[in-house]
Amino acid sequence: MKRTSVYMFFVVLGFWLLTVVFPSCKSQHKPDDAMTASEIIVKMLIFEPYCQGAAPEPGSEYQWYIPHRNETYFIQIYNDIQIATVDTTLDPIPGFFVQTNDSGFLHLQLKPGKYGIKLALKGKPFKEFYQSCLALMDNNNIRHLDRDCYVNWWNTSERYFEVPANISGKSRIWLPPVSIHKQCFTGVNPCLIYDGPMPP
Repeated sequence: MKRTSVYMFFVVLGFWLLTVVFPSCKSQHKPDDAMTASEIIVKMLIFEPYCQGAAPEPGSEYQWYIPHRNETYFIQIYNDIQIATVDTTLDPIPGFFVQTNDSGFLHLQLKPGKYGIKLALKGKPFKEFYQSCLALMDNNNIRHLDRDCYVNWWNTSERYFEVPANISGKSRIWLPPVSIHKQCFTGVNPCLIYDGPMPP
């Protein structure tokens, strides 16, 4: 009798595991796990201004736009954030850092969603970003614009794009090239103004 009771206990336990526990574990997988990632390819260019006085002669070998090789960028994820929303309290910012290759291309594996490509320094929380920008320049000929300029710059992506959800199977999407503009004496920071003398 005792042996029969033990046998029935394990039979009931096995039935419970098969019908209740295992199915509930299986159902915990998120739908996103089944979504197919697409390969996103975009070439990053940097605009190098000519800062040596007289402009180069037409037909010269000076290159205005060059591939931004082996540079780090930040990919911001906008799925749960409105692109136009400014939230300086975000910490951390949803996204990840990536690096261009030797030819200046970014190769990304992304699931359907909304994204933005940003300069690496804009992948920091705003307070850290703002403090680092203020500390970068210590020059009597350069002045900072107001905090609002930095909020707008930090919040703006160099390129917004969306990976559609209605693509069947894995796909490859080429985005138009992205150009990062530098200025003479102040670099890529649009919130800096140079008031010093110009080269002869």
